[in-house]
Order: sequence, then C-alpha cells, then structure tokens
Amino acid sequence: MLWKLVPPAKTSYDGVQGGKMTLECKYTVGPEDTGTLDIEWFLVAADSQQADHMIINYNTGVVYQHTGPLKDRVHFSSSDPGSGDGSIEITNLQESDTGTYQCKVKKLPGSQNRKMRLTVYIKPGKTRCFVDGKQEIGSDFALKCDAKEGSAPLTYAWEKTSGLEKLPPSTPDVSGGVLSVKNASQEYSGTYRCTSRNRVGTDECLLILNVVPPANTAGIIAGAIIGTLLFLIIVGILVFCCCRKQKEKKI
Repeated sequence: MLWKLVPPAKTSYDGVQGGKMTLECKYTVGPEDTGTLDIEWFLVAADSQQADHMIINYNTGVVYQHTGPLKDRVHFSSSDPGSGDGSIEITNLQESDTGTYQCKVKKLPGSQNRKMRLTVYIKPGKTRCFVDGKQEIGSDFALKCDAKEGSAPLTYAWEKTSGLEKLPPSTPDVSGGVLSVKNASQEYSGTYRCTSRNRVGTDECLLILNVVPPANTAGIIAGAIIGTLLFLIIVGILVFCCCRKQKEKKI
C-alpha cells in the first residue's frame, strides 16, 4: 500500500449550534495505487454493541448521502474528493451532532481510517438579572444572574457600569451568578451588567439597582391607628346626633 492518510491538524473539534464545521480527512496516492477509491464517513455508535452509521461516501466518482439526522447537512468539502481531500463539512450544527466520527479511505491493496471527536456547544442566551430581597439601606440582598440557554460549564461575571463604578464588597459566585450585598448603602445604586460565558460565546443582561431609605413602619402604623380613632369618633358623633333628633321628635 503506497497511499496514506495525511496526519490531521487536530482530532478534536468544537462547534457552535447553528454554525458549520469541517472535519479533515486528506490522503496521498502513488502511481502504483490503481484500485477503486472508496471514501466512507461514519458516525461511530456510542454503544459498542450497535453498528456505526454511515453518513456519506464517495465511490468511483459518485457521492452517496445516507439517511439520518445529518442528511442534506453533510457534504464533501472538495468538489473532487478523489483528488486527495476527503474532508466533509457539516452545516447547521445541532447539539445532537456531538459524537465520534470516522473517515475510512479504501484503495487496493488496503485501507486506513481515522477517528475524530466533534462537540457542538450552545452559546449562552436569554440571560436575566434580578434582585432577591428589599433594595433598602442597611438591608442584605442578592443580585442574581441566570442564563436559560447555553452548554455547561457556564460562568458569570458582574460589573457596575454607572455611579461609583465599583462593586459592593462581596465574593461573587462565578458558577452560580450571585452577587451578595450586605448592609447596603445608597452608593450601591446604579446600573449593573452580568455577563454569562461558556467556551463558545457570551450573553449579558442589565439591572438597575435603586437603594432607598427603609419605609417608616412605625409612622405608618401610628397613622393607621389615628385614622381609625378619628373614624370611630365621627361615627359616634353621627350616632349621637341621630339619637338626639329622634328624641326631639317624640317630645
């Protein structure tokens, strides 16, 4: 066997959902290699008891696409795979495309194959920021950040973008997206940004924090009591007047 597979630049690929990825499989041939050329691509079964699934192959100048979730989304990168480049391109990547792929090149008197790993990630998305607790001076509360979409592991980073551009003294929870605030003061008020991140992208959300003086609970209660007493006094006066008029009519 005089032909051989060219060592690839890498054997592990990271893709982004919705994007595309080229899996490399190049080879060289010599004048003595006269057998029929066959290039086969398989999605290797995760269960060793199952058969690998052929997704596309090239034989005697003809390309064959096989049924399955990759049909119409996979094609050979070169217009002539028989010229030494049997690489494939997968378009509109889906997280479910993650797996091990095998390129097998057959040409008498032998064959060679190579496996590679493709992992498809989802970028962070639909990140939201919110406050858990009362935004009052002296209170303890937490700024929380959560990305509804995105492949793990996700990390979070908080920053203050207005006012005194300095975060409250705290230990941010990088993995959970929580910024705990203790004994809040008005200088903590301002606009905050949280950035969610994974290995393929970022997303962010904004939060406006307005730390205000605590409500005068004692004053509110006292006002309610005084109001109730006034109401009862007025009702008592009205009842007294009505009774007096009734007595005058009887006389």
